[in-house]
Amino acid sequence: MSRQPRVFQAFEKEFSRPETMAVLFASAAVVVLVLCHINVVGVEVKGHAQILATALQKVPALFMPFRDPRLDEKLENLSISLNLWAARAFIHTQICILATLLFYACLFPSACSLSRVLLFALLYANSLEIIFMGSRLSAWRIRTMYGSVMAMFFVRALLPAWSDLHSGFDQLDMVVAIGCGVASLSCRTAMLPLVMIFVADSWSKSVGHGCSFFDTFVANGQRCACSAALVVLVEQLARAMIVSELDARETLEAFRGIVRCCMDADVILDSHFQIRDRPTGLELLLHRRDEMSGMSFLDLLPDDTATHEFLNLAQKSIEQATSGKQVAPMARLSLKRASGGLARGDIYMAHIPDRFGQGSRYLLGFVEDPEASDMQPCDARLSVDRAAVAKSARRFRLASSASASSSQSHKKDPPISLTSSREIVDISLFLDGQTEWFDVKEARIRFTRFEDQGSGMPTLKRMMLPSEWPSTLPKLREAVWSALGTDIGFVPQALGPLHVCMPEILAEGNGRNLSLHARNSQLRLVQGANISQDGSDLSVQPIYLCLQLYNFVQLDSRGRPIELGAVSEFSSMQSEAAEQ
Repeated sequence: MSRQPRVFQAFEKEFSRPETMAVLFASAAVVVLVLCHINVVGVEVKGHAQILATALQKVPALFMPFRDPRLDEKLENLSISLNLWAARAFIHTQICILATLLFYACLFPSACSLSRVLLFALLYANSLEIIFMGSRLSAWRIRTMYGSVMAMFFVRALLPAWSDLHSGFDQLDMVVAIGCGVASLSCRTAMLPLVMIFVADSWSKSVGHGCSFFDTFVANGQRCACSAALVVLVEQLARAMIVSELDARETLEAFRGIVRCCMDADVILDSHFQIRDRPTGLELLLHRRDEMSGMSFLDLLPDDTATHEFLNLAQKSIEQATSGKQVAPMARLSLKRASGGLARGDIYMAHIPDRFGQGSRYLLGFVEDPEASDMQPCDARLSVDRAAVAKSARRFRLASSASASSSQSHKKDPPISLTSSREIVDISLFLDGQTEWFDVKEARIRFTRFEDQGSGMPTLKRMMLPSEWPSTLPKLREAVWSALGTDIGFVPQALGPLHVCMPEILAEGNGRNLSLHARNSQLRLVQGANISQDGSDLSVQPIYLCLQLYNFVQLDSRGRPIELGAVSEFSSMQSEAAEQ
């Protein structure tokens, strides 16, 4: 009986100790926390284990070199921009902190205060260099700046080992170190210096202050893990943003490639309707020799009415993009040619949000209507690069002199047989005035059909091989049927390799006809304007098909390929001069 009171007294004495009560309270708190976690999240060991395994598999990828050089370059540029923004934002804060630390170091000089002054002086000097250098900074210079700052932090972390009066790596140092690690946007660059600093701080405090190395190491380990997690999170966000930007840009370029195949010209405009990239197709269509990038698209419109219609089209494209409609609005407008006249056709516009919806971009596609466009005579006042013409003339002076001597000798032209075709309306040639013989850049021949039986219109069937016509005819009829229907649209499609017979227009010695083999061909539908007022009568709506052939290989009489590039203007002129 006397033993039980002693046991109760021992338990009472043990539980009356503050340490025991603290352990019991901490254990109860941990149990309650775990139970709450189980009730809220649940226990799914298999699913969570798979997620953890997937995350662990991605960890080594953080330390692997970048496989995409574009992503590497974008990350470096973003790191430079982030450091530049931080330097401009905190330069005044740094000078205030540096002045305060310098004043305190003068009052109470010590190794700790001196090291802190040197640290913030280094940060201030790096910030000034970043601000003054600007975009000329390199990623290598940013890394050297980060390494010098981390070396200063490492020295400060070792100071408590020499004296217990030194605080070493404190909270302000940790904030600055984490900020520098985040600005580097590289877990590989920031991880090793942070680990070295926290290990050095744990060792120096255990030696200088008499603290337990295990306790300080665990505490600094948690701080290091949180700091590294923050750096990894920011880096992954930056990578995801850059990858999304690259994907969007590549998608837009691929879509523009499809637009180029379906339309005569494509243009990218910014929110102020200025041309962003150089539109080569539009420059050729409008006969412009100057570069159009940076030019306002509104300057190409002929009058205020066309400008008003274009602005309404842009507003309609924004409304359709925000409402979720997938059809781009269309308007029939005219564009001014540099050589005079107007290029009339249909403009399709698609709105593309820019900068997370804060700005706007517009993708324009222009399909010219040859029947509606007018061609004016070339203006003689157009600027000509006389230096280029003189250089070309000096280059071919032998041929020019031979040609001049032959003209002075009153040599008669060889007899030719004239041919005429009433179906030919006009022939338009786009010539290069900076070449000796005026190269033909583009040729366009317009025909008209007469109702009598003697009409000699050129037809596609006569131009193609008889063996290829049966496979091409169904696709042509499909395009016509889609134009007559109202619900089904015709998608441009490739016809494959085709052989066509053209008149002799290139080099001499090819015979009466020129057989061209196009490796690629594409058929698209061009619908003309409906002549009826209400648009209900489809019979008065002309239907046009555009067959585009490209990637040619010329064939001789034996079917052997001959490269057209082998015909040199200089060699042909020399041979002609020798004959004369």
